[in-house]
Amino acid sequence: MMVADFGGRHKGQYFDTYAFLVFDLDRNERWLHGQRIFRQAVMPNRRRMAFKSMNDKFRHRALLPFLQLADEIDGWLVLFAISKAGGSAFRSTDRTDDVEELLKIWKPNVREELLRIVHFSAFLLSGFSSLGQNILWIIDKDEVAANVRQLTQLTKILTHVLSNSIGHDLRNLRCGTTQSDDGSMSLEDLVAICDLGAGTLCEVATAMNSQGRTPVRNIMTMLPAGLTWKSRSVASWLAADIGSLKRLTCLIELSATSSGMRSTMMRWHATAGRVLLPEYAYP
Repeated sequence: MMVADFGGRHKGQYFDTYAFLVFDLDRNERWLHGQRIFRQAVMPNRRRMAFKSMNDKFRHRALLPFLQLADEIDGWLVLFAISKAGGSAFRSTDRTDDVEELLKIWKPNVREELLRIVHFSAFLLSGFSSLGQNILWIIDKDEVAANVRQLTQLTKILTHVLSNSIGHDLRNLRCGTTQSDDGSMSLEDLVAICDLGAGTLCEVATAMNSQGRTPVRNIMTMLPAGLTWKSRSVASWLAADIGSLKRLTCLIELSATSSGMRSTMMRWHATAGRVLLPEYAYP
C-alpha cells in the first residue's frame, strides 16, 4: 500500500514537498488496532489531523499520541522537497502522445505536480514492491484527483509510468482517494502522516533557504529559528526515528539555467534535546 500527500502551495514557500508512506497491510495489524483505539479515546470526533489546522485544541492535544502511533507502522515514510526555482522537472519532449492526451483534463499548473507525484510513486514502487504484489495507491482528494474522471486518467498515467520504471510484474494496481475511507478514518489518518511530514519539511527547508543555509556534505545544521511549534514537534519525531517506521528525506534543487539538479539526502538527528540535520549532497 502507498499513500501520499503534498505541501508547499502557499506563497512565500521556497519548496514543494511530497510525502509517501509505503507499507504492507498484512504486517500492520498492530497499527490498525492502535488507530481504532486512538479514534475512540483521543480523537472520538471525525477531525482530520491536518498540518494547516493543527492549532485546533483537539488536534494540538492529539499530535503527540498520533505521532507515537505512527511509529508502530512497519514501513517507510519518504519525503521529497523540490525547489520552486528552476521551473519544470520534466521536458515536454520526454512525454509520449498518449500521455499528453491523458494530461489534457488537468490545468497546466496542475500537470507538473501530477507528473512529479506519479514519477516519485513509480520510483519508490520499483524498489519497495515485489513480483506479483497487489498495490493499493491512495491520495488525498484534491485538484489532482478531484473527480472520478481525473482518478481514472491518473491511474492510466501511473500504470504507464510504472511499466517503464519497474523491473517485475505486479498483479493489480488500484488507485483511490481518502473519499474511500470506510468511516474508521484509517485512510485519513494514514494520509495525515504524510501531510504532517510534507508540511514540516516545507517549513524547515524554506526557513533554511531564507537564512542562507545551503546543504553541504557532512555538515550538521541546526534547525532554523522561528519554526512553528507543530514543525518543531514533527521534526523532533522525525529525528527520534524509533519504532518500526523508517524515514528518508531528499532535497532536490532544480537549476534555472540548465536541466541539471542537485539532490541531497537529509538525516534528522536529535541531540541534547535539539534537532540537527546532517546533510549529504549528491549533485
